[in-house]
Amino acid sequence: MRPEEFGAISGNLNPTFDSGPALNEFFAHCATHRVNDADISGDWYTRRPIVIGGAERAAETRAYRCGWCCITAFGGFSGPVVTIKNSPNTIFTGHLQVKGGRKSGGPPLPDASRWQDRANSEAIVVGDGCSSPHFDMVNCQHAVRDGFRHTPPACNGVVSILKCHDCGVSGRDASNKVTSTITAAVNLNEAIHKNNPNQLAELTFDQIPSALNDEDYALIGGNIHAVMQVDPTANKVKVYPWVTITTNPPMEGQTVEWIIGGGLVESVGDTSGWRFDQVYGVRVAATLKTRAHYPGSYGVCSAASAYANVVIGHPPNDYCFGGNIDVLYTEDGVPIKVLVTTTTDRGFEFNISSTGPSLDLNRWHLLFFNEGKGQRLVRMPITAHVNGHIYGPVEGVGNVLGGEVSLRPVPSVVLTGESDSYTVNLKATPGAADKFGLNSLLIHAFSDKHPPGRAPQGTWKFNPEPGFTVNNKAEDEFTGFTKPGFFVCILDRTSKNWFVYDANR
Repeated sequence: MRPEEFGAISGNLNPTFDSGPALNEFFAHCATHRVNDADISGDWYTRRPIVIGGAERAAETRAYRCGWCCITAFGGFSGPVVTIKNSPNTIFTGHLQVKGGRKSGGPPLPDASRWQDRANSEAIVVGDGCSSPHFDMVNCQHAVRDGFRHTPPACNGVVSILKCHDCGVSGRDASNKVTSTITAAVNLNEAIHKNNPNQLAELTFDQIPSALNDEDYALIGGNIHAVMQVDPTANKVKVYPWVTITTNPPMEGQTVEWIIGGGLVESVGDTSGWRFDQVYGVRVAATLKTRAHYPGSYGVCSAASAYANVVIGHPPNDYCFGGNIDVLYTEDGVPIKVLVTTTTDRGFEFNISSTGPSLDLNRWHLLFFNEGKGQRLVRMPITAHVNGHIYGPVEGVGNVLGGEVSLRPVPSVVLTGESDSYTVNLKATPGAADKFGLNSLLIHAFSDKHPPGRAPQGTWKFNPEPGFTVNNKAEDEFTGFTKPGFFVCILDRTSKNWFVYDANR
């Protein structure tokens, strides 16, 4: 069965015909009848939203043959182009392409469309009653906000390839930035919310974009802030964390860039059963933006001509457990590789298995409460493999130097300690050499009080556990730093001696 049987006309035969009513009749029939060969291949144009799935209960048809199906909006509505609901265990084979329309109506938008010209909020929304859908290839284009958005309780599914182009605000050049001008700024409740995740700053603007909501972000004075509340009537926006109130130049008159929408967007809830093998974002706000408590698995996440590659967490302090990215590839022009937006004490776990050859960690960011005097430099609560080194979370078995350090089951762990003086207690992990071939660890030591060189100003001591020595002594220490220390610690198990030296000297 094909949509033509309900009156649709493929665009290559009549590119101005509105097939929207016929498409909705076709999908309504598929919802109430089992159609064994639902063929939706073709170019379809619509002036109204398309709904796939049952109205009140699960659809009867569980498979659609897309071939190459392209659904294009061309004026008349502003919401999602395609909504999929009440479609459990449904397979979309082939290539499903959905394009948002032009705000003023008229012909389809070209590649690299301007955000200001787009009409539709999302390309595809997967919503209620959609457990375990399967998509071969999905291509989403020209969305005001999100390319592919799935919401609870659609907690599991598979997408082999997802490509999102021109979704949200990419900021790729001056003509693709969305800005407002600050007319007033205040950090609220300064007496009680200093260094507190409840802190908010209230900003008043000359105008704010109508699409802005509390899932978006702002660049203010080079710092990233989460949009927490929007009052479009008063042109007021509350952001987290506090802003740095400046007088020279004054806050009034400063320009704010809005980071609106994204490519693949996940809202709060459990999305742990979702698997995206490849996610590509080109000219998007962010390739992946997940606020899920339990994120899914993502094979390749690639970003080009975007503000960010990956945005993780629900600000300011919601929990997040279990997400994983196999390969994170970020073009040089993308200013934010990874943005973690939460500092929760309830738990945070996220793993990035490979980030490619780049060692530029300056493009990794964490939103953190502050004193209103500039955003704090804090460590990422994420485990990432960067050019052979592992950078771990704030607590636990990651890269923050604790009171006792030991050999780890990865040969290139880099531990980081921010202190002028420190005592390192070395421990020989039983089985580390025999099971994993390990006999060394690395420690990066720098001052937390003396930028810009960050050379420690005191003494770093190294103590072994009982029965072991350091440089053939009971303990050893290092002073007189002129640059950050980079300690190499090698264990000779035969002599039970740690060889420790500063490779930066």
